[in-house]
Amino acid sequence: MDSEFVEEQEVEQEVEQEVEQEVEIERDPREIEREAGPEETEEWKPDYSFKVMDKEHEFDDFIKPIVNKENHQQVRDLYEKAYGLDFVKTKKSELEGELTGYKEIETKYNQQNQSLGYLGSLIKNKDYHTLFSELKIPDQEVMKYSLDRVNYQDLPPEQKAEYDSNIESKQRLRTLEQQNQQFQSQMQTQAVQTRMAELDNHLTSGQMKSVVEDFDQRAGKPGSFKEEVMRRGQLAYYTTGKDISVSEAAQEVTRLYGANAQQTPESAGSTQRVPVQQQTATGSRKPTIPNVRSGGHSPARKLPTSIEDLKRAAAAFE
Repeated sequence: MDSEFVEEQEVEQEVEQEVEQEVEIERDPREIEREAGPEETEEWKPDYSFKVMDKEHEFDDFIKPIVNKENHQQVRDLYEKAYGLDFVKTKKSELEGELTGYKEIETKYNQQNQSLGYLGSLIKNKDYHTLFSELKIPDQEVMKYSLDRVNYQDLPPEQKAEYDSNIESKQRLRTLEQQNQQFQSQMQTQAVQTRMAELDNHLTSGQMKSVVEDFDQRAGKPGSFKEEVMRRGQLAYYTTGKDISVSEAAQEVTRLYGANAQQTPESAGSTQRVPVQQQTATGSRKPTIPNVRSGGHSPARKLPTSIEDLKRAAAAFE
């Protein structure tokens, strides 16, 4: 009897549990959530900072009050795109300039290629009269060369060997001159690249980075400080013949414009225009950034302030 009673009790408990589970399932989920209580959520805190081209920026004060969790990312995207426009515009201008240069080179190359093809066709057709006319070779020179070749045939072997040796020596000399010109051009290009790398490293190091950013912001054009440093280096080279270092040129720009926080290259008047006029007056003086070495001294002379001063400075180097 006892065992049967126990079994009946166990069956009743199982039935009650099943009924409770069915009732729980049929209950409104919202009622269950209210009984469970509100979930604990972390408080959202806005981040007003964003970065463009490795530079930190912050949302404007007028936009901060309306930024919430839902629109935060959209606002950030808009700011990043807006601040990236200056870089894109500058890069676009540089690429357009390079493309124009490449098109000019391509046009010049095509013209030369056509000219060479035309001269080659004249030689192939043995139209030497037109060939000499196109090359603007006087008839006297043609006749002199022809006579020299006739006389060459009558020379004894030893004199022919001496004549050939002289011709080969002249050809080797011309080849060496061409190679030297190419080497000098490569050295100048390497010198400019080295100095530009030195300039970039200096302007992005330490406190100079903030000085450059402040200067460019006041000038309203990215790269203004860099351009001014280059002009100061050119001016020192053209007026004194000395190659000042990157740091000296940067210090000169900082000294000229740093004293007045509102002064920019656009408002500096004749001071800003001197390097451009000097560069015009000196013609084809080289190099663009004078040299590779970083040594040198700051120019001790007084900087020219008029066109007459520039003419006198240019005449001193002629």
